[in-house]
Amino acid sequence: MDPLQRVLRTKSDGKPVRMGTRAFEALLMLAEYAGEVVEKAKLMQRLWPRVVVEENNLTQTIYELRQAFGGASEKRRLIVTEPNRGYRLATDVTRVARLPQKADSDQLTSMAVLPLANLTGDPGKDYLGDGMAEELIIALSRLSGLRVAARTSTFAYKGRLVDARQIAADLGVKALLEGSVRISGDRIRISVQLNYAADGFTVWSESYERRLADLFQLQDELSTAIVRALQSKLNLKSNVPMPIAAATPAKNVEAYHLYLQGRSLLDRPTQDNVSHALTFFGGAAAHDSSFARAYFGMAEAHIILGHSLADIDRPAQQALELDPTLALAQGVQALLAQCRGQWKEGYLWSNASVESDGGDSHVRIHRAQLLAHVGHLGSALQEGEVAYRGAPASAIVVAIYAWINNAAGRSAEARKYGSIATGLGFPVTQWPLPYVFAGCAFRAGLRDEALSHLITHEDFHREADPTERADFVRIMDSWRRGAGLAASSLAPTSMTTSTGNIFAGYWRFGTCCAFAIAGDQDRAYRHANECLKQLPQDCGISPLALVELWTPEMSEFRRDSRFQKLVEHIGLMEFYEEFGPPDGGRLEHGKLWFP
Repeated sequence: MDPLQRVLRTKSDGKPVRMGTRAFEALLMLAEYAGEVVEKAKLMQRLWPRVVVEENNLTQTIYELRQAFGGASEKRRLIVTEPNRGYRLATDVTRVARLPQKADSDQLTSMAVLPLANLTGDPGKDYLGDGMAEELIIALSRLSGLRVAARTSTFAYKGRLVDARQIAADLGVKALLEGSVRISGDRIRISVQLNYAADGFTVWSESYERRLADLFQLQDELSTAIVRALQSKLNLKSNVPMPIAAATPAKNVEAYHLYLQGRSLLDRPTQDNVSHALTFFGGAAAHDSSFARAYFGMAEAHIILGHSLADIDRPAQQALELDPTLALAQGVQALLAQCRGQWKEGYLWSNASVESDGGDSHVRIHRAQLLAHVGHLGSALQEGEVAYRGAPASAIVVAIYAWINNAAGRSAEARKYGSIATGLGFPVTQWPLPYVFAGCAFRAGLRDEALSHLITHEDFHREADPTERADFVRIMDSWRRGAGLAASSLAPTSMTTSTGNIFAGYWRFGTCCAFAIAGDQDRAYRHANECLKQLPQDCGISPLALVELWTPEMSEFRRDSRFQKLVEHIGLMEFYEEFGPPDGGRLEHGKLWFP
């Protein structure tokens, strides 16, 4: 028995003997008092510190321990029951120097934590199992030598009937932590088990029951128990220290419950859900003004709803002041910088977010988006592939990856990933899929189909100027009928998009691209410059609109001598001078051109 690696091995071949955490702890205590009777109360105090449990829990643990020793006579001989007193290890125990470890192909180096199943009978309590899983992911990620799949990756399987072995294969992990949540009155019961993906063998399982008010203590105990169970399986050469305990998520449980309810709604981002989530996050921040994740949730909800830069900036700044390492909050700063035309600053914020948590596919796909915005499509595809491999069941990650493939003119790949996203439940009328399928249809010469995707697009925000959208649709319809030049009769109208909105000028700039694709470069540049002039102060063009500049269909537009001034107006030249030109472009003497 190795108490440091927390593993019992057979003498003949050194293979580990499978047993639960508490069974091993019981054996360790019996070995420490070899030959002596260890009283039941003493064993129970060690195995369940600060917890009152029934004696049959100890009986079950001893039974599990005896099972690990093989035959009935052998296991009874080794662990003797002393009636009404306790148990005794009836064999000699010798302390020896540590022996060299044999290689073990079964050692555990990677795992995924799935959202805990809600067995309360109330769908509104889903957030409790989600929150427990999220905190376990954070705690276990601190353990050296163990790769833990990010929340983005595992939560994408929530509510879907997918075989556990398939999930493990998708995420490239060796084990899955699964469990359930039950509530009775003010009590919460958490049951969890760690299973090997290859054979479904349960490495460890346990149940905990606490008052709901003790939720933070329960999370700490559970993560500690799991780490101890894993230590004997880790592929490390030396003893594995316990991870530093995660900071308490919030100062009070009510704030945390409100945050979890908001987080659960954002995982299903309909307009109504996001609006309600914003209310929950605001309530969480009101209960605990130091709760960084609540402020980030507010910023994320404002983005999805298409609110102003100021609306997003206030909670995003607060989140970072409270937790400067919060990766997704750093990603929000990257988006805000882009929306203000501060491309270099946005790029640096994006780098920081990847350094903070590069294993989160949301962080990766947002970085891929930024690279696509500035025309670094090759790098964007690489980042997108990393994000997709990390979360192949996340509909939004797959949809954005399809969008990047479309921007690069890779129609087959764009259609493939767009179809996967819809299969995962992503609405075909919601950005970015209309542009993915429209681009694929256009390149195939199917103009009617392309237009049908564009005009059924669900708006990014409810505040879009109907005049801008109507102009866009009229131009695209003219283009569909092969009458692109006739669309030049449309005169630019005043842009009325609400001041500072993150989608400012989106439709107007899209109209510029429609003119260019139709072959009217003069009208396209006139429209683009008019759009940029009318943008609110301290607000750049929506970065989402800029991706259209780098598509294969806009090649003639990029070769035009007027493209240099347009890029300068957008604020991209400083970025290109430091980080290199867009794909296919060249920088010479401070000028960008396309051969």
